[in-house]
Amino acid sequence: SSPPPASLGAEIALPLELPDGIERGGLETSIGAARWARIDGDFTTMPEFWNPLLRTTDGFVAADERGTWTSPDLVDWTLQPFPGGSSWGRLSTTDDRLWLATYEPIGLWWSTDGISWEPVDLGDLPQTDPSQPGSSPTFSDDPVGYGGVWLVAVQHEVDSPASDVPTNFVGVIDDDRLERIDLPGDPVRVSGLSLGVVAGVLHAAGVAPDGTARIWRSKDARAWSELERVGDDPGDPDGLDWAVVEDDRLVLMGHMGSDNWSSADGREWTRMPVEETPQPPIDGDDGPPYVAELGVGSVAMQTDTLWTLPSGGSEWTRQDVSEIGFGTIERSG
Repeated sequence: SSPPPASLGAEIALPLELPDGIERGGLETSIGAARWARIDGDFTTMPEFWNPLLRTTDGFVAADERGTWTSPDLVDWTLQPFPGGSSWGRLSTTDDRLWLATYEPIGLWWSTDGISWEPVDLGDLPQTDPSQPGSSPTFSDDPVGYGGVWLVAVQHEVDSPASDVPTNFVGVIDDDRLERIDLPGDPVRVSGLSLGVVAGVLHAAGVAPDGTARIWRSKDARAWSELERVGDDPGDPDGLDWAVVEDDRLVLMGHMGSDNWSSADGREWTRMPVEETPQPPIDGDDGPPYVAELGVGSVAMQTDTLWTLPSGGSEWTRQDVSEIGFGTIERSG
């Protein structure tokens, strides 16, 4: 079969052509021109959740608690139950595949069109970690493509105050079968094991129970080495909250909103002071809206009002969009 397009899962935009009868228009904002379309319906005919909303080879796919939804045009939607009889799932994407992690029971599936889902053989994935009775496996990060295979972070969670730090390992997906790869220091116990590529090299990162960051690297997806642990210097006396791999860098998130740290190799770190986006000056009892960062600036919606803020700006621009008649906005892509 032909390979899927490079835009698979890419940032969502309204289709250039919409069906007849769909009301649409344009809007000038302080961060550029926008297009809008009024898509009428209810949650019996379209997905309840739109984040993430991903491109497929033939249209779009989303998921809510009922299953996966596909549409060629964001107007007409078709619902499918989650594959494998699972109760719920989470969508994600790599450059060449759409991924669906499902639970109750656990499963991992891939697709290009969002309609036909191919299963990943989870092999001997234990349903319970022997060192943590009562634990159950979950995927703590979305799949990552590297060198012709895909990787996923797996953790065994325990719903117990006495043992709330999961054990973790890396799953390598080759020929649609998951192979367990134990990281050095097994059993690895970190919160939220994260996977990604930094400077062309695979990295895994997570925060240990003592608040330090544990970081591993690999050039072939199977042989891993651990870097020196990163303690609370850089950091906070109370330790770190998260260690993640994102946007070709490693990021450490300080405890309770303290400064973050960024690194391109896991050895030298740059402080990233936390700068909160100013909230729109909204009166009333509705509370602060959800603010989406869109690269060129920020956007927020509340009732029939659109707020925009250019990157680096300090003054929000308010626009009345009651004629359009939408009231929420989600970041997509």
